[in-house]
Amino acid sequence: MLNLYFPVRTVPIAEESLKGYSMRLLKRNGRKRLSELFSILNLKYSISCFTWDTPEFNQFIKKLAPFVWYKPNALKCCFNSKLNKLYFDECRFIRSFKLQSVKLCPCCFQDDSGYLKASWELANVTHCEIHQCLLIDSCPNCHRPIEWQTDLFRGCTNCEHKWSSKDANKSLVPVYQKEFVQRTIKQGPILDCIAKTLVIVMRPHDYMYESIKMLKQSNEQMHYYMGQAHELLASKAYRTRWLLRFTDTNIFPIIESKFLPIALDALAGEYPIKKSDTEVSLHPVSASDIVRKNRLEIQHNCPVHFQISLNEAALILNLKSIDTSTLRDINVINSINSPLKNKDLLFDLRSITDISKTIINRGSLIDNANTPKLIKVSDLFRLLDLYLLSKPKIIQLLINIHEFNLYKTKHTNIWHEVLINKSHFLKVLDSIYTQYLPHEIPPAKSGKLLGLSHMLTGILLSRFPHLPPNENEEENTDSSIFYNFMNDYLVLNRWCKLNDFQPIKVTNLLQAKGIEPFFSNAGLRKVYIYEQCPKLDSELEIIKMYLDKAEPQITLLKEAYLLTIEDSPNKDPLGTALFGRIVKARSGYKMGARVLTSLIINLEQKRPFKSQSGGAYNTYGIVKTLKISYSEWSYLKKKSISPDELIELRKSK
Repeated sequence: MLNLYFPVRTVPIAEESLKGYSMRLLKRNGRKRLSELFSILNLKYSISCFTWDTPEFNQFIKKLAPFVWYKPNALKCCFNSKLNKLYFDECRFIRSFKLQSVKLCPCCFQDDSGYLKASWELANVTHCEIHQCLLIDSCPNCHRPIEWQTDLFRGCTNCEHKWSSKDANKSLVPVYQKEFVQRTIKQGPILDCIAKTLVIVMRPHDYMYESIKMLKQSNEQMHYYMGQAHELLASKAYRTRWLLRFTDTNIFPIIESKFLPIALDALAGEYPIKKSDTEVSLHPVSASDIVRKNRLEIQHNCPVHFQISLNEAALILNLKSIDTSTLRDINVINSINSPLKNKDLLFDLRSITDISKTIINRGSLIDNANTPKLIKVSDLFRLLDLYLLSKPKIIQLLINIHEFNLYKTKHTNIWHEVLINKSHFLKVLDSIYTQYLPHEIPPAKSGKLLGLSHMLTGILLSRFPHLPPNENEEENTDSSIFYNFMNDYLVLNRWCKLNDFQPIKVTNLLQAKGIEPFFSNAGLRKVYIYEQCPKLDSELEIIKMYLDKAEPQITLLKEAYLLTIEDSPNKDPLGTALFGRIVKARSGYKMGARVLTSLIINLEQKRPFKSQSGGAYNTYGIVKTLKISYSEWSYLKKKSISPDELIELRKSK
């Protein structure tokens, strides 16, 4: 019965693509479209069926094999080329190099021996190496794209124009293709580097360009783009001229958060092909070639190469997309269009970068970011719920409220790394935040405003029934009720969260001063409510000063090393420093961040260690010791390596 479907069985040809083989099998058996093959195999058509080693690919091979008298593994091995494995690479830049459009050489199809090569599916394979001509993806006669029909083996699928050698545009095979095809190793890095650089080639004209699949261009135009990308990687002189031509690109971090010149130099170092091609033109690509019509229509408001999407704006500001759209809603930034859906919002790149510039420019320049009492704005985010404020609202406050004292170092380059005095910030915020409170508070947020968990909020509401609503109810509450409550009472749990203290410890100190809570519950988790009075305020200030001094902001480190510097330029012992990676920090840094302190004052390995700059450090686990030279000390400070890696470097020498 299987013979009735494909009485003429074709043998796969070396270097043939699976999709091309499927088309040739259909042609030999009088069929026209791929949909007929999938109908016979009882499969649903999917691009993944032609992507190496995907579940859909394996299922397609398994179903097809009996019809062509092959065992599944044997048929699969016929398409087991290195190029197929490159397609399956997890790098999205490489995956996007496999195009779905048809490309062919008209000279190869002068007789029945023509077939579609697997390499022709790659975006950077633009020429036929046998006939030294450009591949075509549209009919030279009617100029319509070639469709996936079996007629393509003899001519145009639309106007029935027969392929001839006259249709071939003679052109030497470019270096970027020749070197790629001839290599047996490092084909992956070539695709990865040139794909990322192709994004850069497009970016002077469209900052939203981020994938080859977004570029719906002819093979001839793709050859031009590939030539530019290759020259940017292979020729330093061309790269310099290109950067001078398109200076606007320096405003945007293109690849892996690196600005354009740095990103290009890094990619050029990784690019295996060092041979330059003939000189490539620097003529700019027309915006109409790569920009969608809806964006071209608003270029009078903003040039197309400065238009960015909501997701890209969020990436620049280090926010979520929903927070970025909220910035637009509260008039901090303006979009250049008004779509029905927020995901289609477009912004002017310059206005987005101006937000960070505005906040940073307000800061006073200081030398050391580790100045006592100063913390990054990002460290305040965990306190926002206590004021029912969001990140967009904080940005608005930092721009509009000049009472906040901001600071910066020469390395500060984004708004949330600006430094601020926490005590002064909270003091100013306490005086103004009620102006920004919504008129109605959702039930789920009422407890957050008071600094209480869901359970403790229920305990509080049982003692103060006039504080609606119960969190199980759906009605919102007038915010003035909570505001008036906090004027009359102090929720100690909230005060302790703001100041990083334990409520039980503060309560014991207040009791020692004769101040008892107005209400507290029994149990392990307690809520402490005090009546507001001048004495309470003054005692809390004293307690805060006492605890800040008694409990310095201690940073907990793991993988700790005490590093003794044995020599120095003047031959005197330099001292001992502490290395570690952060496990927990009250004031600061990301978990896992590398810490290399200034010299340690107490050398007796007693915790906490204290540095000359005033930092206090506790260590998790055993503290190792290591003697290093002054040159090794200097190297550690400059490079992001650990003492373990330094030891390995010693051994390698």
